[in-house]
Amino acid sequence: MPAALTLYNEDIAAAFDEMADLLTIEGENAFRIRAYRRAAQTIRGLSRELASIRGTGEFEALPGIGADLAGKIGALLHTGRCQALEQHRRRTPPAERELLALPGLGPVRVRALYRWPGAEPRMISHARSPPIDSAHSRVSAPEFAHA
Repeated sequence: MPAALTLYNEDIAAAFDEMADLLTIEGENAFRIRAYRRAAQTIRGLSRELASIRGTGEFEALPGIGADLAGKIGALLHTGRCQALEQHRRRTPPAERELLALPGLGPVRVRALYRWPGAEPRMISHARSPPIDSAHSRVSAPEFAHA
C-alpha cells in the first residue's frame, strides 16, 4: 500500500502562484491569473489545512474558490499533481521558468525579457543574480558605487 500523501496549504498555494506566473508569462487572461493569485492568498490565510476541511461546507464556502479551482485542489490533495499546471510547465521553456527564481524578476519581466527582440534563450538561461551585500541587504554593484 502506498504511503499517504501529505500536502499542506502552503504547497497548494505555491502551486497556484506558479500557475499564475506561468499564465502571466504566456500572456493569458488577467482575470484568470488573478483568480489563481486570490486562491493562493485565501489558502495561505486558512487556519486549518485544506485536507482536513475538504468535502465539508467550510471548504465549499471558501471565497474565490469555484468548482474549477476546487477540482484542482482535490487533485493536488489526492495525487500531489495538477494536470493543468504540468501542461503549462511543459509549454513554458525551462529558461523562462528558471528566470522566475532570480530576485527581482517576476513573471511580467521574465515575459518581457524572453520576448525582447534579439534575446537569445541560451543567453538568458545563463543569467545569474548579482552578488548580494548581506551587511547592507543591497545588490553589490561596484560600477554603481560612485553614482
